[in-house]
Amino acid sequence: MLADEPVFACHACAGALNLRILITSASEEEYLGSDPAKLAADKNHMITHARALTDRLGNLNPEKIAVRYAMFQDEGHRSVSLATIARALTFALPARPAKK
Repeated sequence: MLADEPVFACHACAGALNLRILITSASEEEYLGSDPAKLAADKNHMITHARALTDRLGNLNPEKIAVRYAMFQDEGHRSVSLATIARALTFALPARPAKK
């Protein structure tokens, strides 16, 4: 996705795409506290990058591309998978109308 982001952006801005995108991360994937040493030691910045991607994609064409971000508290890179699956299913599948 990132390698082709400029091409994706052109298609999105032209209105050629109609998408719903869910971007997730785990709270343990990046140190977000105020300790300068821990901040400097964190090289991945996975939460920061996920949020930035959410913002970039969400601003391309909000009428045609719905972008949502979810961060799962107390989860790490490996443990977040199960929580993400549940959120992805509720995001992707349309809600059923209430029975009368």
